[in-house]
Amino acid sequence: MLYCVCMKFRIFRTLLLCLLTVGTVVSCSSSKSLYRIREEMPRPRSVAEALPDARRGSADAQYAVGAFYLTGKGGVNVSLNEARVWFAKAAAQEQEEAQYMLANMYLNGKGGLKPSVSEGIRLMQRSAQNGDAVAQYKLGWFYMDGKYVAKNESEGVRLIRLSAEQGYPEAQSDLGKFFQMGKCLPRSESAAFRWYRKSARQGNAVAQFNLALCYDLGIGCTSSKEDALYWMRKAAAQGLEKAKTALRHAGEDY
Repeated sequence: MLYCVCMKFRIFRTLLLCLLTVGTVVSCSSSKSLYRIREEMPRPRSVAEALPDARRGSADAQYAVGAFYLTGKGGVNVSLNEARVWFAKAAAQEQEEAQYMLANMYLNGKGGLKPSVSEGIRLMQRSAQNGDAVAQYKLGWFYMDGKYVAKNESEGVRLIRLSAEQGYPEAQSDLGKFFQMGKCLPRSESAAFRWYRKSARQGNAVAQFNLALCYDLGIGCTSSKEDALYWMRKAAAQGLEKAKTALRHAGEDY
């Protein structure tokens, strides 16, 4: 059996080396998902449950009411205007998740708001400063790409690293890439491997793909064909086309 696995990976290794030369070790974000609205539901089970505390001034409850109106759950229909009202109340009290949500509304002109880059970025920065990992990640990519703010890759990497250190899987995967490529950080294959692994264990498909490459090629770790195949299958099972291509070249049916 071990012989069969190794024979498979002679093909697999050749393909992965080719993929690496064309920049396969990629970012999770590519800055394309910067406006994704969170769908995690707050702890209260309904607007009726959250509303009394929200009216008494609880910022967390106000955020919860806004989230229910945003998603149309908790016994209410979707209303971006109502969501904006409650997010604004919570954001004024420095509730970081509400600040992140309201920032996206300003940047996209949602909830009855006129698009405002200045207000959107101000709120995103406040959210990041208050410790919101998603805001840190998204703002980091704004700086990396020069989107809405002056391009500053060092600041972008700093913010993405803060997000990764809080456990945000997309940030962890990107930080692994930065360490592997030496982008605004000292090049370190061992650090790249560690961050890919943290993200992969949380289910990030791109990190799983990159971790498979690390195991196959011995990047930052001892080469392990079994582990490489395991993580490549994980990534492919989530629909990552590059992982499926790699497995097909390894003789698997994808």
